[in-house]
Formats: sequence, C-alpha cells, structure tokens
Amino acid sequence: MTFGVISWNFCVWTNSRDEQKVKFLDSLDWSIALLQEVSPEAVDAIRSGIAGVTVVSGVDLVRAQADPAQPEAPASKVRNFGCAILARNGAKILESGLIPSAELDPDSKSDLTRFRDASLPLVESLVWAQVQLPGGPVIEAVAAHPPHSAGKGEDRAMRIERKLRTYAALERWVKDRTNVVVGIDGNAWIDTACKDPFDLLAIPKTREDPQIAVSDFFYDGPERHGLQDVYREWLHQDPARIDAIQSRRPHGPLAVTFVRGTTHKVADRFDAIMASPAFAVQQVDHSYEDSVSAGSDHSYVLAQLEASDGRAS
Repeated sequence: MTFGVISWNFCVWTNSRDEQKVKFLDSLDWSIALLQEVSPEAVDAIRSGIAGVTVVSGVDLVRAQADPAQPEAPASKVRNFGCAILARNGAKILESGLIPSAELDPDSKSDLTRFRDASLPLVESLVWAQVQLPGGPVIEAVAAHPPHSAGKGEDRAMRIERKLRTYAALERWVKDRTNVVVGIDGNAWIDTACKDPFDLLAIPKTREDPQIAVSDFFYDGPERHGLQDVYREWLHQDPARIDAIQSRRPHGPLAVTFVRGTTHKVADRFDAIMASPAFAVQQVDHSYEDSVSAGSDHSYVLAQLEASDGRAS
C-alpha cells in the first residue's frame, strides 16, 4: 500500500499565521506528518483545523513526565515548542514517546563531559510514535530537530556537543529497526553540489571537523543506521532528474528547503525524510515558495512511500 508522509518545520516564530499554515498542511496529500517547531498553540490549531487528525506533541510528553514537586534543572526545562507527529486518513497512533539521551560512541573524539547536563539533547525535539496504517503495517515514525550550532567560543562548543548527542540518540534509536520513517530538520548542509549527489560529502569536508558525524549520518546510508535519504533514492531512479537539477543549480543544493543569511543569501537543503529501505519510494516533492507563502521559513518534504506485503511489517 502507498501512503504519504510529510516533514515540515512549522516555524514557531510565526504563530500568528498558524491558521494559514494549518490550511496549507491540510491541503497536502499525507497520512503521517512529522513536524518541527510546533508550539502548544499550533497543536490546538492543528486539532481544530484538520478533520480526524490525532497529534502527539513533544512538549506535552515532557510536561506529562515532569514531577511538579521537583524544580526543573536547566537542561530539563521545557521550551515552548518541540516536535510533533500527526496521523489521519485512517492512520492511528498506537504508542508514542521521547527518544532518550545517548552517549556518543566510545571512539568519538568529542569531549562530552565539559558541559554536563547543559549539552544533553532537547528531548521534546526527538519524538517517536507507532502509527498503524489502515489495513497495513505499523510504522515507526520519528520527528527530529537537532539544534543548530551557531555561536562563538564555549557557547558554540556546547551547542556542537548537544547537536552531536542529539544525532547519536536518534541513530541509536533507529538502528536495527526495519520499518522506520524519520522527518528531520537537520540544521545540516545535507548536500552542497550536484555532480555526484550520492557520494560527495557535504560540509564539513574534513575528518577533523567536529561535526563530521552529522555528514556521516546523511551520507553513510543504510549500512550505518538502516535509513536512506528518500529524495536521493528517488533521484537515483531516473538520471534525468539529476540532470535537470544540475542545469538549474550546478553548485547545488539538490533541493532548496531553507535559505540562510540576510544580504548574502545561501540556499540549502536542511530538511529530509529518511526511511528504511523496506519502503519503496514512489514520489518526493518540495516547495520552498509555497511553504514560505504559507508562513514557514522551511520547505516541506512530501514523500509517497509504498509498504507492500513482506517489505515492512
């Protein structure tokens, strides 16, 4: 069976346009939505604006786990936004939760002791749910939003550690699962050129860069964590698709999902859907222009995936 899955940064900074964003989201063809930067107000707008939708909110999950008798530590304070997972069109959320923190692999060169709890992942940004498709398999769905690492000095170092820990937690959770779909705003340069979109490393380009593990997550593929970038898989199915991108954007990216900068603007692909190879990729779409018009600063990623008998269960 074929089902639609969308990943979209809902943009918490434009809450005044939540109703417009909800209408746009509702107009697209998906059964599972994996969202980032979703506020409690946005959750309310989604529930009231999309018929038959069920919602799991990372902020709600964290608040439900909080002990009211205990003061919050700085690392455990809940922000006013996080990830969310939506299901509709007969798809049902069976279970849900937060992905726990994980240390980096022992051979990592990163020092994860300097900042203690301050560099732990923001758990409301790593949300999972088991979603039952109507008459079909149960999908392990994840909405993920590793933090950015902008800044200087010790602040930047702390943010990099938090980002690496977030990717490590995500990778540890998805590994060895065979029916996973992840929607991610990676705060990462997923690709920077078109000449060889499947092998060319994104920034950072040197093994000494502390964020090389982020590039490895996207480029090492299923042999690393069991997931593939569904857009690259879709492009690979027809070389003419790659040729068309090369003619339009010879220096990349493969798709525009975010634009950095004010005067010196740089187009990037920060957003992706990663999925187990068990799911056949039928179609992948982006529209940065439509997404911005609706009120976000990121493009959605919309994929049509097929889960056939014996391929995912």
